[in-house]
Amino acid sequence: MSLWLKSRDYDHVGISDSSLCTYWEEVVQPGEPMLLIKRPEKEVIHSLTKQFGFDATGIVGKMTEMLNTIKHDNVYEFNYEDINDYEKVTDACKFLLDSSWMDPSRTKFLIQTNVQRNQDYLESIKLLAGV
Repeated sequence: MSLWLKSRDYDHVGISDSSLCTYWEEVVQPGEPMLLIKRPEKEVIHSLTKQFGFDATGIVGKMTEMLNTIKHDNVYEFNYEDINDYEKVTDACKFLLDSSWMDPSRTKFLIQTNVQRNQDYLESIKLLAGV
């Protein structure tokens, strides 16, 4: 997948996926910037349980274990509770985008945008989880 993404004609390519910790070694290369958004485990369990409709404690535990195995030389850790802090979001974007120019109004708009997963995707996760 990484090679396909890199073959595209873009200056910056990224992947946003909470399950990336299960296959990050296939995608993220040493030296490339990696943003980890950290959130208290209990909040993640509550959120995923609400989204999936089943207890996500086991899944989150496995994700946490995998996340703790990530060894990378260019990681920026971002706290989820700072998601609405314009300055902190700007700092994270500068890290990811090599200080490329950012449109302040677009950044503020994106901070306020509520992005939701596709329901078909959620159903496929339920099937994979066996529920």
